[in-house]
Order: sequence, then structure tokens, then C-alpha cells
Amino acid sequence: MTIPYTPDLFVEAINLGRPVLFGKPEEPVSGLLEDLAFYLSKEADKKSKPENPSPAWKRVYQRYSKKRK
Repeated sequence: MTIPYTPDLFVEAINLGRPVLFGKPEEPVSGLLEDLAFYLSKEADKKSKPENPSPAWKRVYQRYSKKRK
């Protein structure tokens, strides 16, 4: 996995004190970071749907489901 060079997004996130994932969830780099967090999570967590899934969880699960097909 390669994280693209997007300095403007990260500088803006730092200046606003808001993570890129929260401020710009539609950016490709946000998706990569979400997928990395999912990849690093425990197998049991990957297989169980949270009681109240967050928008981030829904995005990751949608991408994960597409890759499995």
C-alpha cells in the first residue's frame, strides 16, 4: 500500500486540529487510511458488525465487500 503525497490535506488538518479522515472523508487518502486501520484490526472485529456502525465503518465495509467479490 502506498499513501499518496498530499501535503495540503495534512497541513490543513494540522492547522484546523481535525484529522483528515474527519475533515475530508471523501478524499482517496482518507479511504486508504481507513482501509489500513481495518487491515490492522483483529480478525474477530473484521467479522462482526458494530451495533451502531459509523459512516467510516460503512465506507470501509463497502470497499472490503467489493474487493472480496
